[in-house]
Amino acid sequence: MGVGDSKQLVAPPDRSAPIARAHHGDLGTGLCGDDVSHRPNLLHVLRALLGAAEAGFFPGVILYLTYWFPKRYIGQIFGSFYFGAPLAFIAGGPLSGSLLELRGVAGLQGWQWMFVVEGLLATIVGAWPFYRLEDRPSEARWLSANQRRVLGAVIARESQQKFAQKFTFALLRPKLLMLAITYFLIQLSVYGVTFYLPVQVASLIGRRVGLLVGLVSAIPWICVLIATYSLPKIAVSIERRFLLAAATLAASAISIALSATTHPVLGLGAC
Repeated sequence: MGVGDSKQLVAPPDRSAPIARAHHGDLGTGLCGDDVSHRPNLLHVLRALLGAAEAGFFPGVILYLTYWFPKRYIGQIFGSFYFGAPLAFIAGGPLSGSLLELRGVAGLQGWQWMFVVEGLLATIVGAWPFYRLEDRPSEARWLSANQRRVLGAVIARESQQKFAQKFTFALLRPKLLMLAITYFLIQLSVYGVTFYLPVQVASLIGRRVGLLVGLVSAIPWICVLIATYSLPKIAVSIERRFLLAAATLAASAISIALSATTHPVLGLGAC
C-alpha cells in the first residue's frame, strides 16, 4: 500500500476537503450571533473551531491533486489552485465592504450580515464538490477509457517510488521541520495581511471600512494574482528554486514592513 493510498485516511481528500470547507462556512455563519459581540470568550472558541475546520482543507486539496496529476505538471497545477485565494480576496473585499454598510437592515449589523452571507457561501461551495468530485482518475466518467488507463498507470508508477514512514519518524527529519517552520511563519504574515489590510487601508485613505475600502483593498490581491500566475512558471524553468522562494519571501517581508508607513501612496504600494 503506497503512502498516497486513500484507504489509509479516515476520509479520502475528495470528501475531507469539501467537509472542511462546509464546516468552515457553518462556523463562520455562527459568528453572527449577538452573544458573540458581548462574550469575547465565545468569540475565541468559535474562532478556534473555525481554524480547526479550515485546517484540513489545504492539505486535503494538495493530496487530492497528487492523485490526478503527474509530477511534471504538479507545480503548475498547484499554482492554478493558489489562484483561488487572491480571486476570493479580490471579490471578497468589495463584497465584505458592501455587507458592512448594511447597518440595521432586518435588525442586523453590517458585520453580522457579512458572517451570514459569506458563511453560507462557503457552506454551499463546500457541499457541492462533496457530491461531484471523483476520488481517482479511474472513477472519472468524463474521461475516456484510454485516458483513465494511461493517467492511472502514470500516477501508479510514480506512487511506487514513494515509501511509507512512521509519522513520528517523519517529524524528526530536519528538512521537514524547517519547511514546517517556514510555512508557519508564512501563514502568520498572510493572516496578518488578510485580517488587517482593510483596517490599514481605511487608515491610510482616511475612510471608514466599507465598499470603497473593499475596492482599494482588492488592488494588492490583483498583484498577488499576477505573481501566482508567473512565479510557478519561473520556478519550473529554473534549477535553484529555493533562491526564487527566498527572494519572494524577502520582498514580502520588506513590503509588510513598509506598509506600516503613514504615507498613503507608499503604504498602499507596499501592500
